[in-house]
Amino acid sequence: MPSIHRLVTLTVASLAAVQAATTPLSIPSTSDVSGPRAAAIASHASEIANAKRTITIAGGVYPFYDGPVAANNSLTAQIQDTEVAKLATFTTTQPQQLVNLATSLASTLTSMEAIANIFTLADPFISKPMAMDNSDETFGHQRLTIKSFTLRLATNADVTDKPLSLSSAQLGDKCGNKSDEKTLLANNQLFVENFSNISLWNDPVHPEKYAPNVVGFFCFNKESQKLLPIEIRFPDTKLAYTSYDTADEWTLAKMGLEAASVLYHQMSHMAETHSVTIPIRVELFRNMAEQHPVRALLVNHIYSDFALEKLAGIRLLNESTALDQTFGWGATGSNRFLYYQTNNYVSFKRNFFADINKRGLYHIPNHKYAHYGSLYFVAIRQFVEQYVNTYYASDAALTADFELQNWAKACPQVSQLHDFPSKIETKTQLRDLLTHLIFLSTIHHHAMNSMAMWHGMAVPYSPAALWKPLPTAKLQKGEKLNLLEYTVPVKVIPVSLGLGSMFYREVPESESLVGVYKTAPFNNEPLLKSAIDEFHANMVAIDAIVVNGEKNEKWPFDLMRPQNMSYYTWV
Repeated sequence: MPSIHRLVTLTVASLAAVQAATTPLSIPSTSDVSGPRAAAIASHASEIANAKRTITIAGGVYPFYDGPVAANNSLTAQIQDTEVAKLATFTTTQPQQLVNLATSLASTLTSMEAIANIFTLADPFISKPMAMDNSDETFGHQRLTIKSFTLRLATNADVTDKPLSLSSAQLGDKCGNKSDEKTLLANNQLFVENFSNISLWNDPVHPEKYAPNVVGFFCFNKESQKLLPIEIRFPDTKLAYTSYDTADEWTLAKMGLEAASVLYHQMSHMAETHSVTIPIRVELFRNMAEQHPVRALLVNHIYSDFALEKLAGIRLLNESTALDQTFGWGATGSNRFLYYQTNNYVSFKRNFFADINKRGLYHIPNHKYAHYGSLYFVAIRQFVEQYVNTYYASDAALTADFELQNWAKACPQVSQLHDFPSKIETKTQLRDLLTHLIFLSTIHHHAMNSMAMWHGMAVPYSPAALWKPLPTAKLQKGEKLNLLEYTVPVKVIPVSLGLGSMFYREVPESESLVGVYKTAPFNNEPLLKSAIDEFHANMVAIDAIVVNGEKNEKWPFDLMRPQNMSYYTWV
């Protein structure tokens, strides 16, 4: 039962939140080193802090990324519960409907086609996922849209030890006239997804399901403007497959690459977004007043991450959850990868444009995520620049803001916040930092998770694990491959569908990028009106571009429309 002190503290905190919604946003003055503003910050700082954490799964204790500890009756726990309650209001019925449908069809799921047909039968209440389409064109299209975070331009090093298997004539047929390995590399048309160590995180307790070490090669056909898979390699079996192998062998190869990609995108999204925003939010609470414009802006966009972390610990990273039952990594391996990724990949030097440039995605002119993402990034940066200029008249005013500087000093002390600036010296630097964080919590997050998860993990062709060891030799004449032995077992299909459809949530306008900044404190700030109006005009313009760009696509990437993306981290 909460103590009287705790109830009083939480009541005071709630009242402060209400007051902050009506108090004009402001940076601190020199007199605010002490007084009510400083006292409010100190009070918050005494209630919440980042710490080294662990997570217990199936009796084992594993390291977890730094963040607040949700002890009973703590401020962290209160925030979690409040946010969980709000997210619960957006719960949908589709997951249970889909589970019920799949369960009722169990006796008829005797072929890959029958399993895929579940989505056709479910179409009246839930849209078909892109990954149900196993064609080479859609397989490549996924890497331009819902699975776009690992594809990169191939280099000579990728094919030095083992050249591509296809002949020049075959490559020409797939990749355009006069294509061979040398010209594909020279013309920046050869791309790769490298998951050659993905098995490191497989679940040792359940080896019957696993993610294979796998490397996939794609070429961009400049004539057809399509990205197509041309070879998939499995280093452990030393076998490479192409579309010139049997149809079932090629399908199995694509399933192996899909399994690795599903796992990577789901767990890396947690590392790249939530593991970053959660401790940053804690340091905002500890170092800035509620009416500070930087705190107000960021808290608005990283809202719900406390709730999502709590839900992840209950529904995902736990024993016998749907994730534990269907992911090749299981719950323990997924957490081990998450911890690895937060410590070895997350960096504040890796913003959107740095990532796109490093991976060479600008060589694919119709790369959907790169194109639409760039539009959003520029629109966010434009708004943030005006926002920063509203509250800081000069760089000197910014460096004199001790709340901002205390926050900047504190964030790098969190182990996973690599390359976070320990001092913010210019308005441009602050603009870029805030733009990156807002982009992470919106466009970046939603392109990896949310609806993207629903569209990217679909039985039978895009499972989160393979369920039988890979063949060690190619099929001989008269031999066949039973793909049903490799995909999700029939008894587990409802579990897999329930997990994927959990991420299928349509975003209400009030929670979307169309509705952002229309509530307090932002709509109470007259000096922000022009910037907010311009941002909303940019959202209308981007929406028109997305609609026009997707109108002729078999699988439109319309989750990138502003009304389909929440302005904060969303399930």
